[in-house]
Amino acid sequence: MNTLRRAALAPAREVAHGPRPELVLDRFRLLEPLGSGGHGTVWAARDERLRRVVALKRIPRGHGSSAADRRRIDREALAAARLAHPAIVSFYEALSDEDAYYLVSELVEGSSLAQRYARNRPDEGELVAIGAALADALAHAHARGVVHRDVKPQNVIVAADPVATGARAKLTDFGVALIAGELDGIELPKPAFRHRDGGKTCADCSCSRGQNSVSVDPVNQVVLCHFPTSGGEHKLS
Repeated sequence: MNTLRRAALAPAREVAHGPRPELVLDRFRLLEPLGSGGHGTVWAARDERLRRVVALKRIPRGHGSSAADRRRIDREALAAARLAHPAIVSFYEALSDEDAYYLVSELVEGSSLAQRYARNRPDEGELVAIGAALADALAHAHARGVVHRDVKPQNVIVAADPVATGARAKLTDFGVALIAGELDGIELPKPAFRHRDGGKTCADCSCSRGQNSVSVDPVNQVVLCHFPTSGGEHKLS
């Protein structure tokens, strides 16, 4: 049985190996870090109250002390909370204490698309399945006024068990998403097809924020940016 799955089922005293894992909010036992960035660290954590393992994004108050940072944290939570789709990581709740802000989400067993690609290039069938899942996820988000803006291999989780999770891949991390009606003076761009000649960019991808990752990243290029759109929604050609 997977280590994190064992942790979800075991009492807290059985999870600890050596020093007892840190408990935050008198509820979440930190098990292992899953990744970190400029806005905090994502942990696998055991919810002692509900006896399940979750993904806990911990943002120290020193990293989110300004009004702008607080608005960004709130916007991430609001964007994720609007969505309920098999190919989007489920958002549970937003919490805080005197030390940090916390965003609690579904923990998906698997690896990021970047890790998957580095380990073994996906075959054409798998790429189509992943692309179809992401296209459906983005259509769902757009219909609810949310534009992700940071779709990249690191923010796509390829599920270890698609049957159990309900989708071949799941989109995560809405940290820089835009929400219709929440930002005065900002018009949400419509998703667009990114041609190989670079003529257009996808509103959801990193390239829409001035980054050129699509042109140099074959995974982004094939899976995330080469599905033409019709009527503002991503569709497979």
